[in-house]
Amino acid sequence: MWEDILLIIDRIYPGLRVKLMGAYGLDKEEFKISVLVKLDLLNMEIATLVCKTPGAVTQKRAAIYKKIFKEKGSSKDFDTYIKSL
Repeated sequence: MWEDILLIIDRIYPGLRVKLMGAYGLDKEEFKISVLVKLDLLNMEIATLVCKTPGAVTQKRAAIYKKIFKEKGSSKDFDTYIKSL
């Protein structure tokens, strides 16, 4: 199922995978969370899909923001950025 989602993401958002995994160096889990945020899923839905607690997903989103921007940010900051791509 995940491969089907990736094919759709690549068609709708060309270059997103390369940018997130290549330029920003996100690992597979970070990329999955980013894509699910991009698809506008709720935190609870993302948590279910990646087998984590909602709190862990919130923390991971903030950590991804820090990884991308090299500064502290909130999970909402991360969501805003990902949705802008």
